[in-house]
Amino acid sequence: MKRPNPYIDLPLTFERIAAMTLSATVYIAQLVYGSLRGFFWFTLGKKTDEKRKRFHETMWRYFNFDVKYHPWLYADIRNPYGETFERGSILICNHQSLLDTLCLLILSPKILIVTHDKVWNNPFVAAVLRYADFFSVSDTGWEGRVDYCKSFIDKGYSIVIFPEGRRSPEGNIQRFHKGAFYLAERLQADILPVFIHGAAHVQPVGCAWANRGGFHIEIQKRISPTDTSFGVGYVERCKRLHTYYERHFEEIRYEVETPDYFRHLVVELYASIGLRKEAVGVLDGKIGDQWHIQGLIDALVHPEKEIRLPQSSPLRRLYDKYSHLPENILFV
Repeated sequence: MKRPNPYIDLPLTFERIAAMTLSATVYIAQLVYGSLRGFFWFTLGKKTDEKRKRFHETMWRYFNFDVKYHPWLYADIRNPYGETFERGSILICNHQSLLDTLCLLILSPKILIVTHDKVWNNPFVAAVLRYADFFSVSDTGWEGRVDYCKSFIDKGYSIVIFPEGRRSPEGNIQRFHKGAFYLAERLQADILPVFIHGAAHVQPVGCAWANRGGFHIEIQKRISPTDTSFGVGYVERCKRLHTYYERHFEEIRYEVETPDYFRHLVVELYASIGLRKEAVGVLDGKIGDQWHIQGLIDALVHPEKEIRLPQSSPLRRLYDKYSHLPENILFV
């Protein structure tokens, strides 16, 4: 089910500015450190497997530190099949936000990410990306990267490819491209599906300021080259895994997106029209709901349900002000 992303509309607050400023300061410091360490280790020195391992472990520790000690972020990592990342794979993941990289790099030090040109050529991060062995395929195509990918998979690294190719502003699953599945077939490598929920809410596409929230990261069961449960051949696998991602991501949404999940969003939206205390009072059960605050919560939690409200509803003021609110509320 396609849904809008109301987090795009969240009004900017001092709290968001302060938290983002802190995050940017820490990130820049880590970026400078990574660039200097890579320069001394790999530009002035020789790049060995041991140095590469230590460089990736440093990145992994830093990103885990960022999530653990951030004032308002959290990560819920679910690993029902006990994935250890000791064996190389083609790791596929839905693409929601710039923060997807953070969500993946906290899973293991043995992860490489395929980037697109805009990131690959960004002068602020280009050096670290190259020191970390990330790569872009636009210059050679997948065919020109087969041997490179094989060398890392043989060393136990998982190569992250986003089959959607671009980020989804709403966080919905988009059409899959075939590159990841073609590469897995060529290399006879496992496909490792990972799901990320929440990144599109914390930092939607095009939004410079992050929101309060967290990440639900789910590592699913590996798919071996001989496993035919998702079809035979990379074309059929691409189609069937896309269907699987759409279905399972909906299951994750219905599990994670509870009334408590949307509480902060709804309070901040109503605060933008001068009704913060009323929203908090209603959600705490202390006062009656004459502003249809629970109606908005209900629409967010149950997007398949049509909710009818009078034209005079105070909620209409939010719909007149913002353009990414639930589409299942009708004013009659």
